[in-house]
Amino acid sequence: KELFFKILSKFLKFFPENIQEKIKKVSRDILTGLGTISNLKYFLQTTFLTFIVWLLAALLIYILYPSSGINLTFYTSFIVLFVLSVGIAIPGAPGYIGNWQYACIFALSLFSIDKVDALAFSLVYYAIALISVIIIGMFCFPFIGLKYSDLKRILKDNSR
Repeated sequence: KELFFKILSKFLKFFPENIQEKIKKVSRDILTGLGTISNLKYFLQTTFLTFIVWLLAALLIYILYPSSGINLTFYTSFIVLFVLSVGIAIPGAPGYIGNWQYACIFALSLFSIDKVDALAFSLVYYAIALISVIIIGMFCFPFIGLKYSDLKRILKDNSR
């Protein structure tokens, strides 16, 4: 870890101090995250689950293609998913609104899909993804000890 930061510091010396600190902080965070999966069993489980999540997300994209008049292969859905993942990683509005649509339109334009069809696809995909996360989150409330009455109280307190 120390060797990594010594080498990184040499590369960063050309950048302003505030940029250096931001890059070092992100690097520390990444190394900390990687450290949590140093156990081979957890690493393999995490890798397997990540693969399943990507496979299901790509399958959803593929299933949604026809709803927007798009006729592409299953493999293209992985490219769309990858571009979308990069697009929503860029800081933007809450809920990835805007970034999500732009990334989908850009990804689908790589396959000569009309922007109107790509926008329609992005809106349908966004709605399904957002609603899914909300529903799954609501089902997880009991597992984290949260009650719906607590949520109601929190929302009421935040509206003031």
